[in-house]
Amino acid sequence: MRGMLAPALQTPSIAGALPSRRARWAAVALDAAAGLGLALLLYGLGAAWLLVRTGGGERDVGSGDGTLAFALLMAAVPGWLAWLGFALFTGGATPGQRARGLAVAGTPWRRVLRLAIHPLGACGWFWLAAVAQMSLLPAVSLLLTAIGFVVLASGLASVVLTLRRRGARGVHDRIASTYLALRPTPASSGDGEP
Repeated sequence: MRGMLAPALQTPSIAGALPSRRARWAAVALDAAAGLGLALLLYGLGAAWLLVRTGGGERDVGSGDGTLAFALLMAAVPGWLAWLGFALFTGGATPGQRARGLAVAGTPWRRVLRLAIHPLGACGWFWLAAVAQMSLLPAVSLLLTAIGFVVLASGLASVVLTLRRRGARGVHDRIASTYLALRPTPASSGDGEP
């Protein structure tokens, strides 16, 4: 087993400069803030819909209206994670990473795998667990909840790794065989533009 894990745990050579801890944390904070913003927007839309449909709370909420409001709120997490995953797959960076001048090096599918096992991805595992619980699948819900907690624990291990040594890869990067690096600027890419 050690021979199988050894290539995944090795740090690949990075051509560019390593990102600072501040840039890494700022990128995560920006992506998390975008997810929270989306959740608040959808919550507000759902609440506004219910207020309109109930005449400002004068009538009871219809089952269809309640279902729509609940669906809007439940769409926040998968919508946010799909947006991050699409950005990673097509552009190599989440919006927060792009704003901080960072990129994830690796194949597109490895970058998406990185998101699934990144601490931000734990939201998706817990969302799936909630859906499984609502679907009356308690064993599946328990399994998905356990995966979410493992992802969070690996995130804590990643924090310890990156605090101990600048440029150390997190657990999610080691498993997905990816790494976070500074995005090449047009001047450093060799195309002659300033």
